[in-house]
Amino acid sequence: MATHKKKKQSKKNIGMAGLFALLSLTFAGQSLTTADKVKECHGVERWDVKTLQDAAAGEVDYDHIISSSIANLGNLPLTFNPNRDTEFYRHSPEKKVYLIKNCKIDLVKNESSADGDYHLVLKQGNQTMIAEMPDYHCENNRHSPAIEIFKKVRTDFQPLLTGKHYRDHTYDITGVAFFDPPHGQKGRNEKNGIELHPILDIKIH
Repeated sequence: MATHKKKKQSKKNIGMAGLFALLSLTFAGQSLTTADKVKECHGVERWDVKTLQDAAAGEVDYDHIISSSIANLGNLPLTFNPNRDTEFYRHSPEKKVYLIKNCKIDLVKNESSADGDYHLVLKQGNQTMIAEMPDYHCENNRHSPAIEIFKKVRTDFQPLLTGKHYRDHTYDITGVAFFDPPHGQKGRNEKNGIELHPILDIKIH
């Protein structure tokens, strides 16, 4: 039992310094409280990787954010097959943080029946890709080092969901690269399936 607790604690500390350094100017410190009810979620595809709970999460480079575009991210080579069970760990391209400036959000889907994420379809011209906001209520996410960032991002974005007002703005969105296998996602990048998952910061214009 003691060994199990120690593993949980070490996972919780992965990448904390880098995450807080990344958002030092914008992070409001919205800590989880007892009012943040825990629920069971049912996501399965590479869950630990996309919520920064995998063994290699501490290798993500938060110090060098790469400014890019949806078109350029779509041209990144996919050097592994994310459909294979043996590929469910973090690969080199997924250790980078990207910033997409001046994009639109074409669609938001609340995946409440699955992993609880807010599924965003980002658009620049005719190019689309997915970016996701993990649900900080999910029991499976409670040991992510980015749990309070998940809360801030979703809380800041939440008011724009009413009446689909998210379509009235442009955005600068920062997130960790993630390659998702195809499973019928709306807005999936046609070339390589790249996403920003999780979103770490969102600036609304």
